[in-house]
Amino acid sequence: TTGKLCMFEKMSGFAVFVVTSAWAMEMASACAHGSQVYADIHDGDSKMVTITPSNTLIITPHGNNQTWKVEATLNLTRGCTALIDFNVPNKPNPPPFKLLATFYTAGNNNGSLVETLWGFTNPTSTSPDAPLNEWVSAPQPPKGSSSAWSCPSYGETAMGQLILQDIHDGDQKKITIVGKTLLIQPHNNDQSWKVLAVLDEKSCSAVVDFNVAGKPNPPPCKLTMTWWEMSPVSDRHKVRLEFTDPTNACKFGNPGAPLNTWIQLKNTL
Repeated sequence: TTGKLCMFEKMSGFAVFVVTSAWAMEMASACAHGSQVYADIHDGDSKMVTITPSNTLIITPHGNNQTWKVEATLNLTRGCTALIDFNVPNKPNPPPFKLLATFYTAGNNNGSLVETLWGFTNPTSTSPDAPLNEWVSAPQPPKGSSSAWSCPSYGETAMGQLILQDIHDGDQKKITIVGKTLLIQPHNNDQSWKVLAVLDEKSCSAVVDFNVAGKPNPPPCKLTMTWWEMSPVSDRHKVRLEFTDPTNACKFGNPGAPLNTWIQLKNTL
């Protein structure tokens, strides 16, 4: 259907999607000239991203006293990407290698909100698709047709499993779904803990309490974990989980802003 995400296949209970031409066109237009402020999940601050009419990507700090500027050329031949060198004067703690920035959009399950994203990977590593960081815009109502999709749903005995990269913590998490119950566990390390939460299918979200035995450095309050679907301009979607504190119970300030994101690792359905 025009303007919708169309189901391609199902693997291990999770729906995998391809992007329709109308949706891809909407995303391509979003990678357009102008400026946008993004929350930097890894660094915990904000960045301003500007795309010029000559398709130059300009990145500057936002909301602090830092003074640096990065420029790169956008590659629009397949999606919207740029190879970024953050090793510029006055930039604190730049990565030791160039990062590939890829533009995404993400939508919530009922099609009422859309976020724009920049995902960062190391194209020269042995895992070139592994997400290292994500920058997230404030959610906005979609322009044009909505792109609603169904929240993952299982019977009492059916099960789905997903491996995700935790952008803030820099490690991996595993989520197992049985019915409406989420089992969250560490993955690919020596930690041993588990968190149980209930998935609300209407909002495709769950309230998660990470203050459990064995979990290092849990947040000081329960967080809301919301399921988003993210897509670049010309590829399949990825599952993306966004964590927020809508009531500011953690006293971080800026209630509802993204505090962390978990991104599906490729071929882990």
